[in-house]
Amino acid sequence: MENKDKRPERIGPTEEQKNKAEYETVNPARLGNSDEQNSVETVRNVAQTHVQKYWRKRYITDRQFAAAEKLWQHYFHSGLSPSLTSRYEDAPTAGINTYGMPASEKQAAHRREYREAMNQIGFLCSDYLKSIVIEDISAPEAALRRGQPKRSAAPIGFSNLREALEALANHWNIGDNYKSEGT
Repeated sequence: MENKDKRPERIGPTEEQKNKAEYETVNPARLGNSDEQNSVETVRNVAQTHVQKYWRKRYITDRQFAAAEKLWQHYFHSGLSPSLTSRYEDAPTAGINTYGMPASEKQAAHRREYREAMNQIGFLCSDYLKSIVIEDISAPEAALRRGQPKRSAAPIGFSNLREALEALANHWNIGDNYKSEGT
């Protein structure tokens, strides 16, 4: 008698899903983290951000991806991201307000580039880019947060993302023939 409720031998993404979404197989025994007899292969998704997933699936072009990466780099190096510290040596003293001041000329230059780009492309585009590129929220979720109906959130979200990234690429004069390293 055949057991119809038998579980598949391997649980995880199919080969087609692995090829689409950039999965990798990790065997802890090879890493030296566990006993080889008891090791189990695990599958993990190596795509780090929504923008990288969209680029790998070709929802955005190489040019748009380059613009998103450049925006992220300026934001990251600007020191505008929230941070938590336990160092109190740099805390301002009475009468001196240094909160929000850039720590170096390099940091000030990155802040200036980031703010100029966001001001140049407009409020709606900059709002989408901040949500998707900086906060790593999916494009449909960003559209839902802006009051779009659920049934049309994905097409509107991707359309607004592409429009915002095109405006950003035009601002930075990123050429049409740009090819990213991953292609």
